[in-house]
Amino acid sequence: MVRHWMGSFCRASFCLGVAIFAVLGALGANNSLSLNAEAVATGADVNKGVVQVIVIASKAKNFRTVTGSGFLINANGVVITNRHVIADALIPSRAHIFVNPDGQLMNVVEDTWLHPNAEVVWTSESLDLAIIQTNGLHNVAPVVISTALPNPGDEVLAIGYPGDAERNDFKGYDIKSVATVTNGAFSRQILSTWDTGSRPLQIIQHSATLSPGDSGGPLLDSCRRVIGVNTQRNVSNQVLVRDGNGNLSQATSASPHINYASAISELLEILKQREVPVTSISAEPCRNGVVQSAAKVPAAPVQASAPAVAAELVKSSGGSSSNLLMIAGGVVVLLACGAFIALQRSRSSGAPQIVVTPAPAAPEPVSGSMHAKTRAIRAATIALGSTEGIPVVELVGSDDQVAIRILPGDLALGPVVIGREPPQEKFALSESSVSRQHFSLEFLDGKLFVSDENSLNGTSLDGLPLKAGAKAEVQSGQLITAGAIKLRVRLT
Repeated sequence: MVRHWMGSFCRASFCLGVAIFAVLGALGANNSLSLNAEAVATGADVNKGVVQVIVIASKAKNFRTVTGSGFLINANGVVITNRHVIADALIPSRAHIFVNPDGQLMNVVEDTWLHPNAEVVWTSESLDLAIIQTNGLHNVAPVVISTALPNPGDEVLAIGYPGDAERNDFKGYDIKSVATVTNGAFSRQILSTWDTGSRPLQIIQHSATLSPGDSGGPLLDSCRRVIGVNTQRNVSNQVLVRDGNGNLSQATSASPHINYASAISELLEILKQREVPVTSISAEPCRNGVVQSAAKVPAAPVQASAPAVAAELVKSSGGSSSNLLMIAGGVVVLLACGAFIALQRSRSSGAPQIVVTPAPAAPEPVSGSMHAKTRAIRAATIALGSTEGIPVVELVGSDDQVAIRILPGDLALGPVVIGREPPQEKFALSESSVSRQHFSLEFLDGKLFVSDENSLNGTSLDGLPLKAGAKAEVQSGQLITAGAIKLRVRLT
């Protein structure tokens, strides 16, 4: 009996000694080895978690460049952005993606077309969200995500890379990705949709200025934690109105300080479903730039497998796999010894075996995308049946055939976008000179307005070119030109 106990004790002591020696030996061999799983981009260093996303697509003999923003959520190189930023890359053979960390130089054409470093993993058109996998990023760190909403009036910040979002004459040159930070206030969170027919989602309204190129960038609270994905801005503060002589002139419209982001809870739900780990999630409220509690929600919303943890450690160490293997080996030996001792004790004493269960996942996020072009928000408060006074709009082609017919119920929900690949297929125009989302029609205060959606070849009304985002009143019989297509407006 004593001999058996002594043998078990010696074996356990030897195992424990080997494990401790392996761990200490590895740590002593490289004092600069970083295993800090809490290393995240926060405070003044939050830009380390923000990236510029560039997509170059081959269109016939031309190239089209789209730029946007995104942010890193884990050490595996997973980046979040808007779907409309990377939409051209959904056909990999026709487009390449390059993700450039903040503060780093790149050659737009050479790096993006010849050395792409990202690919699309998942997208949702209704949420206007995308997950992309990057590789080879340096000097970056994941952001901290917060599930706690600010109070109305609390400061929020938008970070992104404003610039031309749609150009086919982009020349190759070196640029440095330098993020722009704008501040504003949190207004409210509402249940709404980005497009007619899409599923409702939680959307944050805020006043931090957004510009084309900011799409997919993070919306932060005053503690520099991500609370949303910037998706849509208020289009313009200029509209075109008709004077008493029937001439068009510009006038000021509603406030431009109304912008929108999808709430982070929508993203977290998708990440949980797809078992994508998140490095840091905080549930504590932020007040005046100070987190109210030091406690944090468990980092990953799903339980990572042993191979995934090992891969994460290798990546975060900068490739010091030999030392990590020593540490991992020591830990494995230690755990094995513990299991051996427990098993021996349970057999000898008749005690029940210990059942190890996975740690609980992170708490469910609370229930609850910036379009570089115009896509007005459809508020949940719109009375879907209220179509009184709204006409049927028919767009008639040169062959006197109705190309597009818009019913009052469509206009009641907000602007109707028309183009080669609009949100709704029934409003599509099959013409190569027409942009994916070319122009929109909107019924406001008893009048019909047309707006150019930052199209490549432009939109004109009776031959008068429209400035991107500006609204022009449309009357029955007028001619809208989109690219090479001419459409006569008929209101019935």
